[in-house]
Amino acid sequence: MIHGFGGTGAIFYRMIGYLRKHFRVVTIDLLGMGGSGRPPFNHTSSRDCIEYFIGSIEAWMRTKKIREENTN
Repeated sequence: MIHGFGGTGAIFYRMIGYLRKHFRVVTIDLLGMGGSGRPPFNHTSSRDCIEYFIGSIEAWMRTKKIREENTN
Protein backbone atom coordinates (compact mmCIF):
# COMPACT_ATOMS: atom_id res chain seq x y z
CA MET A 1 0.00 0.00 0.00
CA ILE A 2 1.34 3.39 -0.91
CA HIS A 3 0.08 6.65 0.57
CA GLY A 4 -0.59 9.83 -1.38
CA PHE A 5 1.71 12.83 -1.76
CA GLY A 6 2.61 14.40 1.56
CA GLY A 7 1.41 11.37 3.50
CA THR A 8 2.91 8.44 5.36
CA GLY A 9 2.34 4.69 5.44
CA ALA A 10 1.23 5.08 9.05
CA ILE A 11 -2.22 6.11 7.82
CA PHE A 12 -2.86 2.43 7.05
CA TYR A 13 -2.07 1.30 10.60
CA ARG A 14 -5.63 0.42 11.61
CA MET A 15 -6.37 -1.43 8.35
CA ILE A 16 -3.33 -3.69 8.27
CA GLY A 17 -4.59 -6.16 10.88
CA TYR A 18 -7.78 -6.80 8.93
CA LEU A 19 -6.14 -6.94 5.51
CA ARG A 20 -3.34 -9.29 6.51
CA LYS A 21 -5.88 -12.00 7.32
CA HIS A 22 -6.50 -12.28 3.58
CA PHE A 23 -3.56 -10.62 1.83
CA ARG A 24 0.17 -10.10 2.03
CA VAL A 25 0.39 -6.47 3.11
CA VAL A 26 3.35 -4.21 2.43
CA THR A 27 3.33 -0.49 3.08
CA ILE A 28 6.11 1.90 2.15
CA ASP A 29 6.70 5.60 2.45
CA LEU A 30 7.43 7.51 -0.72
CA LEU A 31 10.90 9.06 -0.81
CA GLY A 32 11.08 12.23 1.24
CA MET A 33 7.85 11.49 3.10
CA GLY A 34 7.00 9.74 6.35
CA GLY A 35 9.95 7.78 7.71
CA SER A 36 11.83 7.51 4.42
CA GLY A 37 15.15 9.08 3.52
CA ARG A 38 15.29 12.54 2.04
CA PRO A 39 17.41 12.38 -1.11
CA PRO A 40 18.00 15.53 -3.16
CA PHE A 41 14.88 16.50 -5.09
CA ASN A 42 15.00 19.12 -7.80
CA HIS A 43 12.16 18.17 -10.13
CA THR A 44 9.83 20.96 -11.19
CA SER A 45 7.24 19.39 -13.51
CA SER A 46 4.48 17.06 -12.37
CA ARG A 47 5.57 14.48 -14.97
CA ASP A 48 9.14 14.47 -13.63
CA CYS A 49 7.84 14.10 -10.06
CA ILE A 50 5.61 11.17 -10.97
CA GLU A 51 8.41 9.44 -12.89
CA TYR A 52 10.76 10.00 -9.92
CA PHE A 53 8.39 8.35 -7.46
CA ILE A 54 7.45 5.51 -9.81
CA GLY A 55 11.14 4.87 -10.51
CA SER A 56 11.90 4.72 -6.78
CA ILE A 57 9.04 2.28 -6.18
CA GLU A 58 10.17 0.08 -9.08
CA ALA A 59 13.75 0.10 -7.74
CA TRP A 60 12.49 -0.89 -4.29
CA MET A 61 10.43 -3.71 -5.83
CA ARG A 62 13.47 -5.02 -7.71
CA THR A 63 15.58 -4.90 -4.54
CA LYS A 64 12.93 -6.81 -2.58
CA LYS A 65 12.32 -9.19 -5.51
CA ILE A 66 8.65 -8.21 -5.66
CA ARG A 67 7.06 -8.62 -9.06
CA GLU A 68 3.67 -7.92 -10.51
CA GLU A 69 1.21 -10.77 -10.14
CA ASN A 70 -0.26 -12.08 -13.36
CA THR A 71 -3.94 -11.15 -13.03
CA ASN A 72 -5.11 -12.95 -16.18
